[in-house]
Order: sequence, then structure tokens, then C-alpha cells
Amino acid sequence: RIGRKPVVITGLAGVAVASFCFGLSPSFWQILLSRAIAGGLSGNVAVIRSIIGEITDETNQAQAFPLEGVTWCIGCVIGPLIGGMLSHPAERYPSLFGNFQLLKDKPYLLPCFASSIITVVSILSSIFFLEEVIPSTLPSKVLASKCRDRQAEVSSTASSPTECSPTRSYQSLPQEDDLAKAHSARPNTLALLNKRVVRLLMAGFMVSFMWIANDTIFVLWAYTPASLGGFQRNPSEIGGALASAGFLGILLASFGFSELHKRFHTLPIFVFTMSMYPVVFATIPILGMIARSSLKSPNGSEDPSTLGCLWAGVAFVLTAAKIASMSFTANALMVKHFTESPELAGGMFGLSQSAAAIAEATGPAIASYADIGRESRLGGYVHYCGHGGGSHKEFAGTEDVMTGNGTIDASKDTAVHVASPTFPLETSGDDGIEEQPLLPNKTKPTPLPKLQLAIACFARLAEPIAYTQIFPYINQMVEELHVTDDPAEVGFYSGLV
Repeated sequence: RIGRKPVVITGLAGVAVASFCFGLSPSFWQILLSRAIAGGLSGNVAVIRSIIGEITDETNQAQAFPLEGVTWCIGCVIGPLIGGMLSHPAERYPSLFGNFQLLKDKPYLLPCFASSIITVVSILSSIFFLEEVIPSTLPSKVLASKCRDRQAEVSSTASSPTECSPTRSYQSLPQEDDLAKAHSARPNTLALLNKRVVRLLMAGFMVSFMWIANDTIFVLWAYTPASLGGFQRNPSEIGGALASAGFLGILLASFGFSELHKRFHTLPIFVFTMSMYPVVFATIPILGMIARSSLKSPNGSEDPSTLGCLWAGVAFVLTAAKIASMSFTANALMVKHFTESPELAGGMFGLSQSAAAIAEATGPAIASYADIGRESRLGGYVHYCGHGGGSHKEFAGTEDVMTGNGTIDASKDTAVHVASPTFPLETSGDDGIEEQPLLPNKTKPTPLPKLQLAIACFARLAEPIAYTQIFPYINQMVEELHVTDDPAEVGFYSGLV
């Protein structure tokens, strides 16, 4: 109705305000409210993915969509570093901030303020450089001008004229005669829901649930005392570990996914990456048992050999988790290839993000409720394997529905089958579907619109920074707010945040 650009700017403004309010919050209910506001006003992941889908085509989408994952990983590097290094600045850097009473009273304001500044820069870049990609939301004069510029460009580079029409590609814009068609009735988002789309959304839900549960469990385990089976690290160490993992995520998203996609296609990559979560959830309780039994020596010091073993285990867990995070890119490609018309892109990605938001709202609370210190609830360590088992069960049987070339056997009806990247738009009979398998395109890729991709990705950067910058200190913050006096309860309240 109003286009992509206004929604992006509104979402970024919401993230900036909510992050700043989080740092000023004096009570637990206020930090909950700040996070809720941030979530309510930030749906930019769906919009950014829609923009990427509209400024690219089938020949270069496998190159473009991983860039959104790269941006998220960069944010996962910057965010924990900001949170770990800038929390309690008056105590950590007394020569610089020791005279600022506000930072003594609000020890977590500085990382939140830094996150808000980055978001404000993203807002300014979007205002001045991000171009609207929905023709029907542009003023007629602007749209006609863009079309004439595009036609002049095409005529200078091609022997035959190319018609401007509202297709999924950003490079094509409608002619003035098509303006009325561009303002035609828009599809109802709820009308997109059918059996296959619902199951695709379920797959997206599982992607986000496994990811957020893993992040919650790792941060909680890393902060929990060794006597309760945790690693007992301080916020700066946790932030450093998460930032190091973010660098690995950048490499995987930049080079790993596109190379794997050329060889194995989207569906096998999706199944393989999701299968890494059971490995992660099975490894953390083993590390917890090692920490509880031998991390602390009788004199209270840490045993160096055990500490080295645990850090090696942390490196393995974070590596496996970053491999698993490539499932986000695979899932985004599946959603994009379910979308035949650009008018449906926003609705499809919006539904996908709504499913992910439900997972992100429930995952931390469920994971932290069954944390490592709750031996009386859900059997202590057993919950880790429960999360991983759920992930594996959701995608079991995938090999049965895959054919040799990576397409889908339509005779099988499983969760993976219905999440297959086909267009469920043309039907024949009761259940027949004219499928277009998601395979790498053999034609020469269209050049990427680099400037618009860069601006869109920079707008995407604000959310992971604001989201992850609280990870290193959220458990300490809950303790300092005196929400509970029981150390085993801290993780539950951190998970709610």
C-alpha cells in the first residue's frame, strides 16, 4: 500500500528508539516493554528480502540472498562486541567515563546508545539512497521519469527495445500506459495461505526456533556458574566468543552457500544445515558435565586442561551453529520461489517472518525454562537433546522425497515436500501441481544492482546489532535488577527478555 521504503524507515526508527529505551530501563518490566516495542516495530527482514527478490532475478538470486545472511553475521560480530566491551563503562574505562554519573547509574546505556547511532545512520542512508521498488506506490511523474531513463538505457545497450513492465526484476519499470494497471487491486495476504504454504511456514518456524533456542541456551550456559554445569564466563568473554563465531558466519555466507548451491541445490543444503542443530544440542550438555565435574579445582581455581577442552568444545558448537544458520538463506530462497508475482512477495515474506517471530517469542522462554540448573524441571540436561530431536524429526524422511537431480517427488507428502521451492499456482485435478524445481540457473547471471543491495543490507544490519548486543550482559543485568535471588532462575527471566 505504501511501498517498501517507508516501512523500512519506520522499522529502523522503532529499533533505534527501543534500543535507547532499553539502556535507560530501571526495572524488569520496562526492559520487557522495550524489547516488545522493538519487535513490534521491526519487520524489516521480510521487507529487505522482498526488496532483494525484486531487484534480482532467477539468474543471480543465489548470489544476492546470501548477502542478507552476510549482513546478519556482520551484525552478530558487531553486536556482541558492543555489548561485551561497552557495558559498565564507568568501571571498565574509568579514565574515559568515570566522571559520567549517568553511565554509573545506567551501566548498559552506552552499548544501547551505540546500537541506536548505527541504526540512525541506516535510516539516513535509506532516506537518501534506497529506491522504491513497487511501481504502484510511486508518483506518476516519478514513475514515468524512471521508465524513460530505463528505456534510454536499454536502447543504448540492446538492438531491440525491451518493454518496461512491472515484473519481479528491479531493472524493469512500467510504461506510462501501464500505470493504471500498477494501481489495480492488491492481493489479500491471507488468501496466500494454503496447505503447502502453511507447511512452508512451519519449516520456517523450525528454522527460527532452533536458531533462537541455540543462542539462548549457549549464552545462558556460558554465563551460568560451573557448580550448575555452566562455563562461568564474564560478558566480555561471551561477547568475544560470539563475535569470533560471527566472522566464521561471514565467510560461510559470503562464499560457502553460493558454492554449495551450485553443487547441491537448495533443498539438500536446507536439510543438511538443519541437521546440525541436533549435534549442537547434544554437545552442550556434555560440555556442561565436564565443567561441573572438573572445571573448578579444590582450591577454587580453574583447571587449565579442562578450560582448554571446554574452549575447544565451544569452538565446535559455534562452528556447527554457524553452518546451521545457512538454513535461513535456503529458507528465504524457498519462500521467494513460492512467489510468482512481485505483488505477492511482501505478503509471502511477511507470513514467513510472522512464523519466525512466533518462534523467536517462544523459543527463548521454552529453552531457558528448561535450563541447565533446573534438574527438577524437564530432567535438566534432557531438554538439550529434546530440542535437537525435534529438529531432526521435522526433517526426517527428506531423502525419500528427493530425486537424483534435487527436485521433489510429488507423490510424497511430508513437511519437506511441501516446503519444496515450487510455485503452487497452476493446478490440475485435485492435487496436481505444475512444479518448477529450484535448481541453479545455467544462463549467465544478470549483474547485481550493487548500490541498492548495499543500502538494503545496511538497513538490515541494524536489527542483528540491536538484537545481539544484549547477549553478553543480559544475565548480569537481570541479576543487578534483583528480579530473582535464585541463580537458577536468572536464565528464565533472561529468556523472557
